[in-house]
Amino acid sequence: MQKRKAERKRQDMSSLLFGPLHDAHNQLWNALLPLSPFRALVPEDIQSAESALTIWENASDSITILAYDSPNNRPNTNLLLVEAMLRFCDYAAGILDITGTDQTDTLRQRFVRLKHHIENALLSEARSSERLERAERSDAQCDLDLVRDWAVEIREELLKPGQRTEHWSYLHLPWIMENLTTWEKIEFSILSESGITLVMRDIIHAPTIPIISFMQPLRNWATSLLHRWQSRPEAVALSSADKTRLGLDTELPSDTLQPSMTVYPTAPILYRIGEVATDLRALTDAVADHTPAGKPRIFQALDKIAAWKADTEPLSAQGIYNVLGGLQTTPGLRHPDAEVGDRIYAVMAEFFKPMANLQRRVTSFSYSYLDGPTFPLTFRDMNSLPDAFSPSGSMFGIPDDRVWNDVVVETNATTPINLLFSEFMVTANIRHRHPLVPLQDFSFTSTPEPFYSYTGKTVEEVKVLQDRIWFKGSGNFSQGQVKDLPITEDHVVYHSRTFFNVTTVPEVNHKLPHERTLPQSCVAPGHWIRPTPPPGGDAVWRCLPSLAFVGNGHDLYPGVTTPPAIASHIYVPRSFEPLGLYQNAAYRQAVTKECTPMKLEPPLTVAQARALLGRAIQYEVAVVPIPTPPEGVRPKKKRREEPPPIYWGVVWGVDDSEPAGLKLKIFTGGQYQEASATLTVGEPCAIPIGRIDTKLPFTPKWVGALALVDEAAEAEITEEPAIEPAAPKIEGEDRLTSILKLGAQAPRFEVGIGGDCVILVGEIALHGVTPDSNSIFTSIEQIENCKPGIWQGGRDANEEFLIWVCWVSEGSIDLAQPVENFIIENVEDVDIETLTWTEVSNVPVDGGTMTILARGVTSPDAMLALNGEEDDEEDGLVKFMALSGAEDDYFNIPGGVSSYTGGDGGFSVYVSSDSEGKVIGVKVGY
Repeated sequence: MQKRKAERKRQDMSSLLFGPLHDAHNQLWNALLPLSPFRALVPEDIQSAESALTIWENASDSITILAYDSPNNRPNTNLLLVEAMLRFCDYAAGILDITGTDQTDTLRQRFVRLKHHIENALLSEARSSERLERAERSDAQCDLDLVRDWAVEIREELLKPGQRTEHWSYLHLPWIMENLTTWEKIEFSILSESGITLVMRDIIHAPTIPIISFMQPLRNWATSLLHRWQSRPEAVALSSADKTRLGLDTELPSDTLQPSMTVYPTAPILYRIGEVATDLRALTDAVADHTPAGKPRIFQALDKIAAWKADTEPLSAQGIYNVLGGLQTTPGLRHPDAEVGDRIYAVMAEFFKPMANLQRRVTSFSYSYLDGPTFPLTFRDMNSLPDAFSPSGSMFGIPDDRVWNDVVVETNATTPINLLFSEFMVTANIRHRHPLVPLQDFSFTSTPEPFYSYTGKTVEEVKVLQDRIWFKGSGNFSQGQVKDLPITEDHVVYHSRTFFNVTTVPEVNHKLPHERTLPQSCVAPGHWIRPTPPPGGDAVWRCLPSLAFVGNGHDLYPGVTTPPAIASHIYVPRSFEPLGLYQNAAYRQAVTKECTPMKLEPPLTVAQARALLGRAIQYEVAVVPIPTPPEGVRPKKKRREEPPPIYWGVVWGVDDSEPAGLKLKIFTGGQYQEASATLTVGEPCAIPIGRIDTKLPFTPKWVGALALVDEAAEAEITEEPAIEPAAPKIEGEDRLTSILKLGAQAPRFEVGIGGDCVILVGEIALHGVTPDSNSIFTSIEQIENCKPGIWQGGRDANEEFLIWVCWVSEGSIDLAQPVENFIIENVEDVDIETLTWTEVSNVPVDGGTMTILARGVTSPDAMLALNGEEDDEEDGLVKFMALSGAEDDYFNIPGGVSSYTGGDGGFSVYVSSDSEGKVIGVKVGY
């Protein structure tokens, strides 16, 4: 044995990684694992796997699957190979029946036996290796030392406060637990002296780790082992004090399941891929069906796959993510329906970086901890400390090296650390990051020292410093409670360890700004400036919330305080063809054709800079001139000069706090996303002596507003009023304007005009009620089955935003009556709190207005009665009514209620119904 071990130690790594067992494992993987949904297993795959499976079955010498070259000269499994094979055995033991052969069940049984063979070999090798290292000691003493080492490893790596458990546990812990399970005749003296029973007890009572598929099987496994050990005669004969000392007095549930030997206890990656492969194949078949009947099949398959997100481990999540992405990029599979693509991308987002969605949806875990006196704990940015350093980015990474303000979290001594760190991360990201791209990984310490260089320190000093670092990030977990934090002062120092990587955020990476769905919390503050529409109007420009752009993730977000002037909306071209760009590449490609007739050369005035706010612009970056050759030197052959490149972007902010330092904050084209840039326009553009780094503030040669129509010709056109004057009038005003000015004096309207009992809810002031509205961010909700009769509307001034309409009586209203007859004296109040409300939908807003309107009032006959004469633009009149009710603070308009919302975002729609199911109330609130 000594000779064989020495020979094994002399083997190089290549022999370990590329030996027969390694090659056989790869052959099995290639033969039997459905890596994509595009191919099912066939009988020939069993034949391809036969020789490789036989190699593993005949590997009776357990030393061939062990590696002894560990740093501490202790036996250590070659986990890259053995653990992978154990997981593959679990997957192969559950392979579904293969069409065309009756050998599937035989194959499954062979993998079950192979797993038992590997487990027994590992246990035998571990025990013999311990004896080999301690030849002078008894076998019992060697076994005791082995189990004692296991107990120390579990406690140190799993139960130690602050320990990250997700990586180590997947590799080591299942192997140890399986060894303890298969070691049925373990001496009781080993159990009592090694401390392993106390470790099992602590696993059972440890705080819940929020990876259910990982921790709960371990807890069940520990419970099963303690059940077995408690029932041994030696344990039964112990006194109560000895049982307590050994942890054998723990009350255990009687119905605890025995650990399964055919299903891996930590949710094996390959096993889950095998199970979900059927759903992926069903999805592929459905996507390939481009008929209308295929869409329900697609959505049903996506729902089944999305249900895996709570259980899927990181690597299998990555696999599902890649397969779903393949459906959108594989020729012949991409579905032409945009709704299908949006749904696929939404499911993809669930399987990549779960923490990226942390602040966009309510996320919580169940923890068991005692209530106690709370205290504020301050989290301080390491960048605020002296001698702080900033990390460098990667090809995709964008560092956020700003100094974040302190974040204070109220906590108590028994709060789980994981919960404390999660609360901090959500709070910090909401304050400092764009909601679509929060940072996910942080490290914490009570002092900043561990974040600096370890140069000059001993190994022991470095180990002490590293032990003071606590981690929190995607899919990992820190064990312990707040009282375990080694806090030496009144604050915890944190350091952002990750960069914003646009390739990891499907909502940003796969969608253009006008296609993105913003969370309800992503609303422009009221002081942001709404720009005026450029010449050409809606036919030429698309109005987007400025927050639809992400940039570097930390320039523009709802909580930003600088620059002084920020646009709430940005106008971008509906077509990029005049710029020489393709629509899908417009935001990732900057060089364009010139479409700017008025070029402004710096320095600009404040008024000129502000006029560009919310507009699409073009600018030219000054280039380094070619040097003149010295006298007497023959110049090089003259090449044809290319015109200087012209770039495009959008201006979202203007910093005019110092005229000499006047700056335009823009989003411009980048390789992977819309990039952030700063144009300094308060001083002339100097001739550069070297290439300009556009990642830093720079002065353009010129800048100007993008013009896609002839603005001069537009200005010469005499604009006709939107609504022609019509009788009867009051003080020269047209009839509709006069009715609108009544406002709260005319709060009642009719539902059911012409038999139309539908109420519309949405941003009608901006998009009207025509069915061809193409806004991504605004939709019109239709509330059907409304009770006909007289309704009354209002606005609750005590709420942040709440408008409502309610049925009050039977009857009708003559829309052609004199204007003064619309006035109602002594209007009765309506108590909407007496009604029972149900939320039915959520309506997004991107223009800052909300309207509730009876659809019947938009009919041609109704509009003729209100306006006093015919008008070919009924939808224009509807927009005029809704906008007037909001802008002029009338609120009540013919047919409903219209109001400013105070910001953009999503607004909840509620309805109330009577006993017959008729809708008798509609309200919209934030």
